[in-house]
Order: sequence, then structure tokens, then C-alpha cells
Amino acid sequence: MGQSFAITFQPAGGDLLTLGDLEAGHLATIHQWGGMAVEDVVDMFLQAEPQRLLLGNVRGDFVFTSELEQADSGAMLAYFVGMRSYLNQMGSLVVTMRGTQASMSNATFRGLEPTGFNAVRWRLKYTFGIGLIDPAAMDAPA
Repeated sequence: MGQSFAITFQPAGGDLLTLGDLEAGHLATIHQWGGMAVEDVVDMFLQAEPQRLLLGNVRGDFVFTSELEQADSGAMLAYFVGMRSYLNQMGSLVVTMRGTQASMSNATFRGLEPTGFNAVRWRLKYTFGIGLIDPAAMDAPA
């Protein structure tokens, strides 16, 4: 069976980054998985309802926290600084739950901040700008 719960990001032309992996003790919690269609709303003269034109775009934020422990405080700080170097990069964000994957291509790594930590264990909040989930959630290859 596939991974029970994992979140990965692969920047365009870069290496695959594991941001959460339940089986490896890299605990992640999804807080927001938004998506809203973009539309143009026009009030029409003498009409009871406005005209609504869907523009075909979908966008939103994917926000999660992930807890990770390193061997010492220096290693944890190095990990955090290293992850910040991926900010403002676009790539593929994939969520795997019990063998089913949801992939978001063209995800933009928009934010990273610690929300709680001690010397060797930090909880990091990740924010990605996303569009459509493509393809729609499907079973991972065996």
C-alpha cells in the first residue's frame, strides 16, 4: 500500500522535497485547501440579477503545518534556512493519503514561518498558492 499521509513539493527543475510524512514522524496538519473560481459580475440595467461570467480560473491557498525534529538546534536552524530558499518558487505540490494522490501543478511556495518550536523540534507553517487539482484525486501507482 502507498504512503498513509505525505506532502511533497518539487520545484521546477529541482529535487523532490518531503514536507510531511506520517510514516517518517514528520507530522503534518492541513489547515486550508481553498479554491475559488474567478468571475466577472456585471450589474445590468433594469435586470433583477447581475450577469455572472465565469472566467475559468481557480485559485486559492493550501496551508499546512508540519512538525520536524532534527538532531540538534543547529541542524534545525539549517533546515529552516534551507527551506526558506525555496520561497517564491513554482512547482508541483502533491498530497498523498492512503495511496490516493492529489497533485497541484504550478503551485507557488509563498510562505514559511515557525509557529512553535523548541531547540530541536519546530512546527513550520507552509503556504502555497494553488490552482486546480490535476488530475482529480487518483490512486497512486502501485
